[in-house]
Amino acid sequence: MTATPLKIGILTFHEVFNPGAFLQAYATQTLLTRMGHDAEIINYNPPAHRYHPLSHALKQKYFLPLRAKKWYDSFVRDIAFARSRKSHLKLSVLHKSRDDIARTHYDAVLVGADIVWNFKSKNLGMDPVYFGEGLSTDRLIAFAPSCGACSVDDIIPEYASKGLESFDSISARDPNTAQVVEKACGRRPPVICDPTFHIIDQIQDFPNEDQRRDFILVYLLPGHHTSERLIQQALALSAKTGLPIYAVLYRQKWADKNIIHCGPFEWLDLIRNATFVITNTFHGAIFSILTKASFVLEYNELIRSKTERMISDAGLDARVFTEDSDLSAIFEVEIDYDRAFSYFRSEASKALSYLSDALV
Repeated sequence: MTATPLKIGILTFHEVFNPGAFLQAYATQTLLTRMGHDAEIINYNPPAHRYHPLSHALKQKYFLPLRAKKWYDSFVRDIAFARSRKSHLKLSVLHKSRDDIARTHYDAVLVGADIVWNFKSKNLGMDPVYFGEGLSTDRLIAFAPSCGACSVDDIIPEYASKGLESFDSISARDPNTAQVVEKACGRRPPVICDPTFHIIDQIQDFPNEDQRRDFILVYLLPGHHTSERLIQQALALSAKTGLPIYAVLYRQKWADKNIIHCGPFEWLDLIRNATFVITNTFHGAIFSILTKASFVLEYNELIRSKTERMISDAGLDARVFTEDSDLSAIFEVEIDYDRAFSYFRSEASKALSYLSDALV
């Protein structure tokens, strides 16, 4: 416990129905609380980011008969995640605009993790606030943020470059982001782990209502992010083993069951209790490892830059599905959890040292 507790705000994407985004926010809050600080999520929700099921459905034309399922999915996911935010996150007062966010002062503000520095995505608002603009704080700290699919070949907007220069302490979640930051402001940040690494020893204490059951869980981004070859081999594995396929949060037409009304902790339970897990997401891979699930990961252009080094350093390259892979054979490969957990704990220790120094 620190001798001088600080009032700390966490600026991240907390109000989305993405279990990884929620759990990294929860993990950051939990870590700071364990360190003895008064930590809260900055409830920044301007129009560019604000999500409401009805307005989103109208915008996406989900009211059309053929898109009714998408409206339903958005609605029930929002309910499930809102319940978890209320029960597990400590939120600040609501800030509806960039001007409004400065009315709360913090001893320190942590920006990150997640892809808060993705300056190319209109859906993320291209928002200078995530680069420090308008925040009222004594210390501005970048805690494992990512720029997502942005790269050093992209034109970096002026607000991003100036904002990055303003950080008192700066880090990145992946090597790609570190390269972008160096190009933008001349500072080479250390690469530290995703905040979810810090709850490796708390996972077993999380609610777990089910025992391990017989099903194949797929947590896959829809559309072109999932290869047809992976789908066909998943179906073949189901036929071979007699295990049904459950898709969670993202609807898959080829699954036996789609579980959409699901919050982050229910999602975690499904991973923990599945016979096999198939994913093409960064946090799907992380929580498969943390819960010691038998998993397979397929890369795509959205996750490769932030996932590849983690998987390799954890000694899990054999769990990656490629165009030459046999899915059943991958699941037969034993996972060296001692090596994987040693890597996770080592990276968490480095990140904790960075954060401790940044808060002094």
